Amino acid sequence: MVFINKKILFITFLGLLLTGASPLAYAQTADPVIPDDLSNSTVQYDTGPSANDITLEFNPQNPGAFQDVTVRTNSDYIDLNRYNSTWFVDGKKITEGIGQRTATLRTRGYGQRTNIIILIQLPDTLIKKTLSFEPQDMTVLWEAADAYVPPFYEGKKLLPREGLIKAVAIPNFKNEDGSSFRSPTGVYRWLRNGNVVSEATGYAKDSYSFKNNKIRAAEQITVTASDTAGGHEATQSVSVVTYKPKILFYEKNNRTGIINPFAKTTLNLIGNAATIIAEPFFFSTTGNPNSLTYNWTMNKSPITLSDVTNQKILTLQNPGGSGNATLGLEVLNPNSLFQGAGNQLPITFNKN
Repeated sequence: MVFINKKILFITFLGLLLTGASPLAYAQTADPVIPDDLSNSTVQYDTGPSANDITLEFNPQNPGAFQDVTVRTNSDYIDLNRYNSTWFVDGKKITEGIGQRTATLRTRGYGQRTNIIILIQLPDTLIKKTLSFEPQDMTVLWEAADAYVPPFYEGKKLLPREGLIKAVAIPNFKNEDGSSFRSPTGVYRWLRNGNVVSEATGYAKDSYSFKNNKIRAAEQITVTASDTAGGHEATQSVSVVTYKPKILFYEKNNRTGIINPFAKTTLNLIGNAATIIAEPFFFSTTGNPNSLTYNWTMNKSPITLSDVTNQKILTLQNPGGSGNATLGLEVLNPNSLFQGAGNQLPITFNKN
């Protein structure tokens, strides 16, 4: 039988040799001195291998429903490569062999338990290791909390560099009979890019907000939720990718607002004047686009705005002739190094 780092209790007896008596004779006849802790009948010493000496490694750690999961046995005490292991899933043998330390199985539906038994045959004992899986469902929602989009935009706000992210965990636990229940409170453990966020982890902390690190193009968020009794647990991850802000041009009617919800890529100015509104997308403005810096140009020459209170809007006058020009705009966020965008709008002037 081969064990690694085996716990062995050595007791050495030292004594005086009697005159004419051999060491062997003394060892056979003398009464040993028993240490106090060994003579205490309430103290128990377990030096043999047991199921407690075997740990299990799961991949993934908290699998979902109908998902393949790999289980591996490890031990610092027993050389598992030398002994026969038999694996059972819900009473059915799935694999067996000497050094059989891994097995892959598929979980059942949400809330349905899968039971696993591993029998490891040592020369003098049979070790039984048991575990079970009960997949649980959870949804993680996130939003770019301070990203600006126009009121008519119907899509999801994307995250800019150095933007504010808010993630919310919504566990949907199920009992074994299939009935759902929501724990009003629970324990949540948040990880950001693989690191535990201690200030966001704890009882009833189902949300986590943080600012994107400007050197990261994406943020990986992982949360594990469990009920207070510890009987149900689920893990879910989400990757949030950063996007570069944008500027889009729209034609605006001074009485009715934006003429067409589709952004303009060219402008044919036929009347006396046209009003252009530049809408920023995905800048961190917390709802105030006028906190950005707008630099307008016409054929690369700066334009001075008459109304500095609303830098998004520019009114173009028709000079009365025909020709072409290029309207340009650069928008910067003075509070962020990485949030900037530019765009150009080709314009054709026609005679009235």
